[in-house]
Amino acid sequence: MNTAIPRTLLTCGLLALAATAHAVTEINSATQSELESIRGLGVTRVEQILAEREHNGAFTDAADLARRIPGLGRKSVRQLQANGLSINGQTAAPAPGD
Repeated sequence: MNTAIPRTLLTCGLLALAATAHAVTEINSATQSELESIRGLGVTRVEQILAEREHNGAFTDAADLARRIPGLGRKSVRQLQANGLSINGQTAAPAPGD
């Protein structure tokens, strides 16, 4: 039995997963659909982020995002960063106390 085709398909699938795992979405320039692609951000939260960004400018860091978006705490922001959200170029989860 020829196993080349299933192996090729598996390899392609794994490469596609790896590419999306490293995708980063910058909160200060992302469109609504780009923000909605972040696991943990729904339509309502994205609309809050976009409105806040439009009215008060770019987010400076994780603490700024948590402070300016009601109901979004630091723990949630860290999880969003782990899911690919970048805040002013910062992709690593902030240290406790940030």
